[in-house]
Amino acid sequence: MLYARLVEVGFAGPDFDVVADALVRYAYPVLCSWLASGHIVEQCARRGVRGLSRLGSGTMVLTRHDVEDLVQETLRRALERFVVDGRTGRGWSPDGGAVLTSYFVGSCILRFGGVYKAWERDQRQVRPFPDSHLLDRGSTVLDDPADLVILREKIAEKLPPDRRRRTEILLHHAGYSDGEIARILGDGTTAGAVANRRYRYRKSLGGGQQP
Repeated sequence: MLYARLVEVGFAGPDFDVVADALVRYAYPVLCSWLASGHIVEQCARRGVRGLSRLGSGTMVLTRHDVEDLVQETLRRALERFVVDGRTGRGWSPDGGAVLTSYFVGSCILRFGGVYKAWERDQRQVRPFPDSHLLDRGSTVLDDPADLVILREKIAEKLPPDRRRRTEILLHHAGYSDGEIARILGDGTTAGAVANRRYRYRKSLGGGQQP
């Protein structure tokens, strides 16, 4: 078995690198999508990960740069834990009920709580007020935090109820291109389909307005 081979080589070397790369490639779009949609908070809650109230309430809005930083650090820590657990015999088991990729994503969720809380502490030191990131790409930073709250609420009111479409729109506002969004969704959709769905939804709002 694949995992048995990893145990044999001590979770190091070329064979491990191939598996590690595959796990990261699998988990990366999943985490990006969950962060953009807010689904990450629900996933964390299911596993007992707390301390994400600001992210869950929408008080902290993430840009593309934020998402990339959080996902990459989460993947790094999850991979480190994957190695440690594997070498000490506490890692994945075929009898555990989850395939290896799902097991790794679950480990990412457990690591995300610590990553996010450390990141949020850093942001409090560098941001003049909590909501300095806007969903609206190209917008200038507003001086009054109350204005930011109003803007965020207006955008939230216009988001579609369907989780997949919400994810597409939030990724768009976070700065991802339509092609990148299609790759993150990973379900065979195309950049053109992403753009068309956004266009149709804007038309349904009237006047082609945001989001």
